[in-house]
Amino acid sequence: CRQRPQGVYTWGRGAHGRLGHGDNNNRRLPTRVTKWPSSFAAHAVVQAALGGAHTLVLAEKKSHPGLVNPWGLHRTVYAFGYGRNGQLGTDNPADEFLPRKVKMPK
Repeated sequence: CRQRPQGVYTWGRGAHGRLGHGDNNNRRLPTRVTKWPSSFAAHAVVQAALGGAHTLVLAEKKSHPGLVNPWGLHRTVYAFGYGRNGQLGTDNPADEFLPRKVKMPK
């Protein structure tokens, strides 16, 4: 029985930080993204979306269900890569070389 690796793995062209490893280096093999902001603690990756030069990651963590959140899930989006046109949603028109939490409307 083999278990699938968990986490986010990226490879290919690393320009603009699009791989999320903190640099512009290209990766020839899948490499796990390991440097996440502290807000990522206890989150599990649910989905990823890839643009031409940026990456978005949807993560969730379980919380106590209540009236405001009956499902007991808290979801957060993280982004990295080319961001000069605002496509990362971080309110900072610059490239992000490591995952950064997206500012969602309240």
